[in-house]
Amino acid sequence: MKVNKILEKYNKELNEKEKYFIEYFFFKANQYLKNSSDFCVLNPNVVINLIIEELNANNNTRNLKFLKEKLGSFLKKDTILKEKYGEIIKKILEHIISDKEFTLELCKKIKSELKDAQYAKLCCRNVINLLKSNEILQHEKEEIKYLTDTLIVEFAIYGYSPNKISEILEEIFDDYEIYDNNFLSTDFPVPNRLKNEPIERKADYMNKLTIDDRFETLIKYFDKKKEKIYYVMILKGISGKNVNIRINNVHIYNYKNFPQFEFEKDNNDKIVKLWAEKFCENEIHCSVNIERIDANNSIEFVKKELNKAFDVIHIYHNVECVLEADFSNFLVFNKAKEFYGCGGSVEDSDEFKRDVNSLRYDYVDLKEMNNEYKKYNQNITNSNCEISNIIRNSARYFRKGKESKAAEDKILNYWICVENLFQVDKRFPKNILLEDDFDKKYNVISSLLPCFFSRKNISDEYWKYWEIFDNKVINYNYEDGNIKIPKGLVKKMPI
Repeated sequence: MKVNKILEKYNKELNEKEKYFIEYFFFKANQYLKNSSDFCVLNPNVVINLIIEELNANNNTRNLKFLKEKLGSFLKKDTILKEKYGEIIKKILEHIISDKEFTLELCKKIKSELKDAQYAKLCCRNVINLLKSNEILQHEKEEIKYLTDTLIVEFAIYGYSPNKISEILEEIFDDYEIYDNNFLSTDFPVPNRLKNEPIERKADYMNKLTIDDRFETLIKYFDKKKEKIYYVMILKGISGKNVNIRINNVHIYNYKNFPQFEFEKDNNDKIVKLWAEKFCENEIHCSVNIERIDANNSIEFVKKELNKAFDVIHIYHNVECVLEADFSNFLVFNKAKEFYGCGGSVEDSDEFKRDVNSLRYDYVDLKEMNNEYKKYNQNITNSNCEISNIIRNSARYFRKGKESKAAEDKILNYWICVENLFQVDKRFPKNILLEDDFDKKYNVISSLLPCFFSRKNISDEYWKYWEIFDNKVINYNYEDGNIKIPKGLVKKMPI
């Protein structure tokens, strides 16, 4: 049930502020889902944690000034911060640059009080109170917007994926259907006490829900407990009959020689046995234990745990190949190690990417391109001068940035790529850069890096509009070879 359907169905029951909140929540959640640069992923909770990290790791004055400015701006408009932590935050702002230990102590105090989604629940309560109040929308619009932005970030901190966050309002305003007189289906988060109750009792509960009841459900999303899950898959890059190692939440073992660890074999489920046969093609398996709130985030958590384990292995061993888990087939088990599900993903597979996104020369002027290659080889590749060497090194790190999968690895490689070029020419317009040499580098590089990432965003935007064009126009307005584009769509599409 999308925003228009919610507003249409509950039009008479929703007040003006509630309608505005629903529209704005969908709008901002969609921005977050699409990784839009218009959505700010900072809120007071995030900034407090970033200050702690910065003071512990780098203590960089530039970064601290930025975080100080952000925290100060939040204090001005966040009633929760003003009422509960106003005096403490004022002290943080005063001492953040001059007194590291004192600032750390204050930040940790606030962090301990914000844990377990306490701040998120207060945000929910404030939103609900605003929506119920008798004040007109115009007087409270900015506060509703601020709390909505903050709340979306809090959902993410708690463990919900962008996809799940974009669906939350759909769920709390969902209706129900009854199948075969014995099964009630709904996306609304029905209380656990009703899970095993008769259908009539569940239907009666759903029928009595008011608008206020549905909005109150927002808070319950922060009461959901994490579940312990095991992911089991093949591991590439490690061999050996006696492999049996545990690194934090990752267990790597030889499938054939350590049967006591075999989730796949001990389980009687037919699907598990079928997949186990596929797994037998490689003897080395790994099980990764994670705790999750939202299933949509599981693979990301699994990858983080694996990366931590791979880092440890690289420290102790001379690894000469890529260690990689095969996500094309995996099994999932619950806390009791009972079969929970199975799946597969090829989005990170290099083979899949080569099939779908291979470099195409079909639309390239090959004569012109070969001339460009020839010039580059003469002046850069085969030249021994210092500048050519610098450019070759930068080209290498540019490629590493493109090939890296993790965002932090991309940023690091792109940064080295650009910073390396400063050895060629340090002359930059003085009117836009600070005098200090480091500041010159910092400003130029931090300005250029978004350009490398924006290429993909621009491409994504293009395909988004093409999808609209294809679905809304070509499929429905194709007459005798002529495409009629609705005027409204032309205005929406910046082409």
